[in-house]
Amino acid sequence: MPAPRWLKEADRVFFGSKKPWSIQKDLILANYIPPYLNKILTRRQTRNIDKPVLFADLFAGKGIFDDGSEGSPILIVKAAEATAPGKWSAVFGNLNEELHTELSARLRNFPDAHVRNVRSLRLLELLQKFVEQRSLFVFIDPYSITGYDFELLAPLLRRVKQGLSTEVLINFMVADFHKKSARDSVRARGLTGLDPNTRSKLASLDKTLGGDWWREFQYEDHLSTEARSKLVVDGYINKLKSEGLNFVGQCPVREKDEASPNYRLIHGSANIEALKLMNETMGNAIGNELHRRSVQEKTPLFHGQIGDADFQAWERGRHYVTAALVDFVPRYISKSPGLSRVETWGNIVQDHFLQFFHKEYRATVKNLHDSGIIIVRTPDGHVVEPGKSKGLNDKVLLFLGGS
Repeated sequence: MPAPRWLKEADRVFFGSKKPWSIQKDLILANYIPPYLNKILTRRQTRNIDKPVLFADLFAGKGIFDDGSEGSPILIVKAAEATAPGKWSAVFGNLNEELHTELSARLRNFPDAHVRNVRSLRLLELLQKFVEQRSLFVFIDPYSITGYDFELLAPLLRRVKQGLSTEVLINFMVADFHKKSARDSVRARGLTGLDPNTRSKLASLDKTLGGDWWREFQYEDHLSTEARSKLVVDGYINKLKSEGLNFVGQCPVREKDEASPNYRLIHGSANIEALKLMNETMGNAIGNELHRRSVQEKTPLFHGQIGDADFQAWERGRHYVTAALVDFVPRYISKSPGLSRVETWGNIVQDHFLQFFHKEYRATVKNLHDSGIIIVRTPDGHVVEPGKSKGLNDKVLLFLGGS
């Protein structure tokens, strides 16, 4: 099926120049791939799995923007080839045949990159057939909230229940969700009074979100847009978790400095190590992009972010991280005494994703140890003396002072 005219026009406009929100998304993607590959390949060596890691980009584009900026396909293949040559493969999908042709030409020197002129839904079907035992990383960055039906995505996610690695990075388009939900029309006319086009949009949302659960709150009178945005993002994250991706983190991505982000970049994995790694990747990407913009635009570093609760939490983490972690770390140790340093960090990241960096946590543990607030023991029971760094590693066990 050829791409509709509106999609071709949207492609032409989108690929004119790379926008700030695309820079942030792609920075996260490109910076995550090298450590992701290293961890996956190290883990697979212990299981004697030799099949290449498979990347799938459902809405790939043409690879290069008109201003020369590299898009996700180029970033993926360059990062993968530099990190693990011969140990990866990738498949890129485009419905627009012009984008398909351009991307094919740009990737001709990468024999492990395969370009398909297919709809995103068809590519999800194909992935189910040929992914086999491969570790799979799926990148979904669509034009709208639709185009990746949950019933087609879910079988790929369920592979984790068989011990097969699958991760997703999804640009979840919150603003488009609100637009397609036709809130004003539904409240004014009711579901039975809608025109066929609007009913079709609601049905497409049901398919993407894995059911009509979102309708329970989207048309409520008393809920603000911000509250409904949080509910739909949390609900979708719960859908991912229900299929086995127990460790999910997300960060705001905005088109402009405004109160609410238009997008949420959601990452899901079945491995706590992936969540911790993405915590560092997203945090660094946000900080780097804000710094770049503050220099170019001569605005304060956090200008315009006041309205977003998630970003406020991240901002507080940067300015008051020591005070916050000094409180958090003993609290988590009290809740689960005797866990290792790395296990305690994993618990903190799950509850406070994108608020703290690992280096800040390690420094806090050392300071608490030096001051006697916590006791550090080696796995064989020996106490690590305060003030000494030797022996203070991720394997040591943490207890509150006096225990």
